[in-house]
Amino acid sequence: MSQSDSIWGKVQLKSSPEKFYGFFRNHMGELVHMFPDHFQSFHFLEGQNFDDGSVVQWKYHLGFPEAAKVRMRVMDEARTIIYEVVEGDALKHYKAFRVKLETVSGDLNKVGANFAKWTIEYEKAHQNVASPETYLELALQVTKGLDAYLYRNKMSQSDSIWGKVQLKSSPEKFYGFFRNHMGELVHMFPDHFQSFHFLEGQNFDDGSVVQWKYHLGFPEAAKVRMRVMDEARTIIYEVVEGDALKHYKAFRVKLETVSGDLNKVGANFAKWTIEYEKAHQNVASPETYLELALQVTKGLDAYLYRN
Repeated sequence: MSQSDSIWGKVQLKSSPEKFYGFFRNHMGELVHMFPDHFQSFHFLEGQNFDDGSVVQWKYHLGFPEAAKVRMRVMDEARTIIYEVVEGDALKHYKAFRVKLETVSGDLNKVGANFAKWTIEYEKAHQNVASPETYLELALQVTKGLDAYLYRNKMSQSDSIWGKVQLKSSPEKFYGFFRNHMGELVHMFPDHFQSFHFLEGQNFDDGSVVQWKYHLGFPEAAKVRMRVMDEARTIIYEVVEGDALKHYKAFRVKLETVSGDLNKVGANFAKWTIEYEKAHQNVASPETYLELALQVTKGLDAYLYRN
């Protein structure tokens, strides 16, 4: 007989169920920054988005460090995602291990009608293995924290814009420039960047803070904290002080450098996403910032390709 079983728990949602599901559907990698005590790293192994069939690698902490290679099954109409562990520490104790998230919308007039339900389906390697309560506790704890965060920001003017540029140069070389030599933009594009220096740290590492002076047809300055995810070739630049925050309560710029099929034209690209929260509804979207990022990307890519 198999040792198959399941455990589940649910959390009432104060935030929008659509927004809660949308986080796991599109931004789940941000858990590393939001809950650093629980999640240490994340990167894609197959696919570049949180789509059906994508495979991701997680390093997390349950009072002890673990890692898992997880295949995603996405059912948008049911607002359900299944995470199936295909390799990792959990399979030392369980022959099979699947985690299912269901995001449920109920009666608008009924308290507690909206909730997130987590179900862990597992098959024990032998009968003395304990049920995976610690995994469920982590899911429920993170759900409560994320729900509180989304609820606090429910009335914000949050939005995002993005653009991407096909790369002729090596994606590794392009990412490496921003990872190690970004200060050289001042010399390469003097019409756009006037100065740069470190405020915290001496390299472009995770957590470093840098000061930029740049030009968007008018001079601006920004104090920026970096979030670096080398495995995903992604860098997030969060403005913590500067001119942009005169118009936006929050302002983050994300660079993703993507390698695709070597035999497919246009498969390698750099994607810039600007996530922002307007100070008030009359503030325009930050198109000029995105245009600058795309323009510099094209120029830098041409330079790297020639060299």
